[in-house]
Amino acid sequence: MHLIAIKTTQNKTDFEGLLDLIPKEKLEEINRKKSYRDYKNSILGYLGICFILHHFYGKDILKLEFFYNKNGKPFLKNSSLNFNLSHSENWIFCAVGNEIVGVDVEKMNPISFELLISNFSEEEKTVFDKVLVEEKLPLFYEIWVIKECYSKAIGTGLTDELLQTNTYKYLKTDYPRIEILEIDEEYKFSICVLSRRINYSLTKVDESTILELLKR
Repeated sequence: MHLIAIKTTQNKTDFEGLLDLIPKEKLEEINRKKSYRDYKNSILGYLGICFILHHFYGKDILKLEFFYNKNGKPFLKNSSLNFNLSHSENWIFCAVGNEIVGVDVEKMNPISFELLISNFSEEEKTVFDKVLVEEKLPLFYEIWVIKECYSKAIGTGLTDELLQTNTYKYLKTDYPRIEILEIDEEYKFSICVLSRRINYSLTKVDESTILELLKR
């Protein structure tokens, strides 16, 4: 499993010659993004996937074809490889490998999380209630990114039923395998693999490096 974490900026980015790598229907969706940051990060997320497929798996990025299940989970046509991506503010997180995978990243912005916590499982509420006040925000985001990456791995999206399921316990189980990655202290990164083992390499790069390598 290969992971890539791309550090981005808020500056305008030149994607000349690279937009053709993104599936037409996905690009149409991206073009409807209301904020430039979401537009830019969505494009960079797919370019990150293209980079991994080319650099680590030798795929011809001009011949990649994607399709989506009914819940919007993306897959690569004519390949056993699985991939997933997520982005939040200044980070994009991508994964490609043979195992079914889901990833998530969230900036730990201060929020009123009491209502969301009320929808969590009783076990997760108990864990949350036991920690100190200053630990509640990071714990909330940890629980959240675990739910997100698990929902993306199984391909359902974050349903009400899954929101109320104790997914936090998967940090300590053999299947599925979930890990929290320490990449940036202001963010929570998570990965879920539907396997009993989780082996990965992690590459951290900035957006200019990805663009330069893909334009060669």
